Amino acid sequence: MAVALGSCKKDTETMFSKTDLLAVKSWRIVAQSSTYSSSNINSGKAITTNRYTTKSNCERDNFFKFSSTGTLVLDEGETKCDSSAPQKQHGSWSFSGDQTRMTLQDPSQGIPMGTFEVVSLSVSKLELRYSSSYSSGGISATQTEAVTLMAF
Repeated sequence: MAVALGSCKKDTETMFSKTDLLAVKSWRIVAQSSTYSSSNINSGKAITTNRYTTKSNCERDNFFKFSSTGTLVLDEGETKCDSSAPQKQHGSWSFSGDQTRMTLQDPSQGIPMGTFEVVSLSVSKLELRYSSSYSSGGISATQTEAVTLMAF
C-alpha cells in the first residue's frame, strides 16, 4: 500500500494582519533613495540619489517600533548622534482603510512625515514610497522617495 505524505506549510504572511506584521518586530532602514525628474532637466531623464549612503553610522542603527495601537517609536539605537538627544521619541502611524497607504507622524519633530504608498509588507521587509508632483511656469517635476526597512 502506497501512502503519499505531504507537509502543510502555512503562509505566515496571511496568518497575520498587516498591523500585526508591523507590530511584532522592530524595523530598521536599510535603503533610501530619492528620484527626481523634470521635463527640462537632464533631458527629462530621472536622477536618482542614494540617500542611505549619506547617513552616518549613528543614524543607520536607529530603528522604528510600530505598535498595534498606532504609536510609533523611534529608537536611537546603540550609537546616538547627539548624546543629549532622548533615546526614544514617540510619534504615530496609521493605515488607510484599504491598508495600501500609511501615514506617519515624525517622532523627532511631532509633525506629519507624509502618507506613503505601502509597496510591499512581509514578515521581514517593508517598502514605502512617497511621490509628489508640481508644475510652475511651464516646468513640471516629480520627486519620489523610496524607503526599505528590514525587521529584526
